Parts: sequence; structure tokens; C-alpha cells
Amino acid sequence: MKYKGYIVTAFLLALSACNKEDYHYPDVITDLVELETDSSSNIHLIRTDDGVLYSPDKTIAFKDSTPDSLYRVRCTYLPINEGGGKATLYNVHSVISPFPKGPDFFKEGIKTDPVKITSIWKSGGYINLHLGVLTKGRAHKYHFLNLGKSRNSMGKATQRIQLFHSQEEDPEAYTREIFLSCPLNKLDLQSGDSIIFSINTYEGIKVYTFMHEKTY
Repeated sequence: MKYKGYIVTAFLLALSACNKEDYHYPDVITDLVELETDSSSNIHLIRTDDGVLYSPDKTIAFKDSTPDSLYRVRCTYLPINEGGGKATLYNVHSVISPFPKGPDFFKEGIKTDPVKITSIWKSGGYINLHLGVLTKGRAHKYHFLNLGKSRNSMGKATQRIQLFHSQEEDPEAYTREIFLSCPLNKLDLQSGDSIIFSINTYEGIKVYTFMHEKTY
């Protein structure tokens, strides 16, 4: 299974109704999940951060994807069976989710242009960020900087990560909402280790600490 941690084109699975006035939008779920494609690049399943598996109730191609690959996405869906099984997918947007890299990876220098933090949380082996970015429509660059790991006298590790954000000289005209997920599964963390995550904001550096626990 190949993991794809970059942006791909989002797609929308539109609902249709004969009479829009009579149609009531169902009680759907919108969440960050993992998505797997099959050998034909169709959506094979989605996995919630609690480890619940759903497969689409109809064949859906994931645009610009590759076969047998894993993606981090923000998905709106309606479970047909509670606790797993089939689900109706309404829209799926890819989420920026590269594996953290050390300083040597950033050949053009490390950028930490400021962002606005709406929320940050840990779930399903990821640290997730909901951010506001000031922009005039140009593309920004995002990544996660691996600042290394230390251990205390009890053998517990502390992993430090920082958000990389290059505004690319984009004027600050309006706020754009973005979601990112930082994968933790290649950092060799054990239950009880901690993660210190830092983000540069317009109010200065914000630091968040998370305890690592074994996921599903």
C-alpha cells in the first residue's frame, strides 16, 4: 500500500433531488479519515481515526489518484450500517499530510510564515490542524519539520515537530481555510512518549504537547 501525502484535486459527489424544496439533507458526518484506492483507483474503503471501516455503496473513482494507495482526506459521508459496513460518500477533499522531514530536506531554507489556528488535535496516528491562512489566491507550501527526539531518564521519548509554511510572497488579502495532518507512524514512537508541536502564528509561537498512545 503506497501512502500519498500530497494534495490531489478535490472532487464533489453531488446529491440530486427532483424537488429541492422537499429534500432534507441527511445527518451526515464530516471528518478527517484515511482513504484507500483499489487496483482500478476506485475508492475501496475509508477508515475513521477510531479504526471503523466503511466501503462506498457504489463505485467511485478518486480523481488523480493511483492504484492501491492510501490518502488522508476530509470526507463527508453517511453510514448505512453503524459501526462499519457501507456508507454513502458525498464529498472528499484531500488533506496535506507529508511525513515530517529533518532540516537537511529543506534545501531552500526553513520557512515558518504565520498562520491562524482554528484547532489542533491528535487522532488516529496524526496530529491534525485546522488553520486560517491569509492569501490573495496564490499557492503556499506546507510541510512538517522533524526537529529530533530526546529521551528522559525513564527512557520515554519527546519528539519535536514544527509546521513549515512558506507564504511564497502571496499578499495577505483574505483568509483561506486549510486542513493538514501530520503522520506519526514513521517516527518510532511508543505509548507514553510525547510530541511537542510548534506553530508560528500572528501572536507568536504556539506550542502544543500530545501524549502518544497506540492506535488501532
